[in-house]
Amino acid sequence: MTVFSFWGKIVDMISVYTLKNWYFEKIKEKYRVWGNISGNDNFQDGQWVHTSFITKLEVGWGALHIYTENSEYLAKYAEHDELDKRVLRRALRDFLWPNDVTVFNKIEQSEQRKKEKQKKADDPDAYRNCAILTFSSDILNHFVSLELRQGKKIYKRVDYDIQRGMFEDAFVLSDPKMDYAFRFFPFGKNAYQFDEWKGKFTPVFIRNIGQEPFYASTVYGDFVISPNSTVLISVRKSEERMNTTLDDDTITDKTNVLSHASIHMK
Repeated sequence: MTVFSFWGKIVDMISVYTLKNWYFEKIKEKYRVWGNISGNDNFQDGQWVHTSFITKLEVGWGALHIYTENSEYLAKYAEHDELDKRVLRRALRDFLWPNDVTVFNKIEQSEQRKKEKQKKADDPDAYRNCAILTFSSDILNHFVSLELRQGKKIYKRVDYDIQRGMFEDAFVLSDPKMDYAFRFFPFGKNAYQFDEWKGKFTPVFIRNIGQEPFYASTVYGDFVISPNSTVLISVRKSEERMNTTLDDDTITDKTNVLSHASIHMK
């Protein structure tokens, strides 16, 4: 929060951040919001976070302005994630009545338009360049291959023989000449946390060719990839996002990053 003097008075300037793929969560009688944050120097763009408790909601042009004690968040209707339909209705009623029904309907209409656009973006063939990381629960070390696509064709496929040793805590797949870098490490059964990937081969998809679900914790959120499926890992993709629980739901006085340790696997 920035403080400055205006005509001899002390004025508090509330920082405004943007949330994408946002949804409400109710804890006892209070609400907070989850989403991919942008515009906050404390977090990487697209980092998956939850806010502190909400103090006020206001209706903007096609968006909600969400206020907490120290921050303001802009949450566009088109960026809403439908995970919270019941909680969303209650939050809008508690903060915006009698305009809550109108706002709820506008959010639903925006969601439908968003779904139509996203259907076209869920296939690697829709991108000129991309990367596909393939995993399988049926092999010893899970990781199968990295496929790099350029010009909608397979530019290079690299199969890795990764040996998970007692003292190895991370897998690094990189080539500076080809401009890609991926780093990830296991933290549970079929579960890996990924550092932010770097290089020109984006967006990134994760493919699961195994017989069990695969779990990926990333800066864009936490995802479950069903057997024999391919999921786009990005700010825009939220249908496969996991349910989560936190160790302490009562202490929420600031915006926090979701830790992989808090993931509740389905």
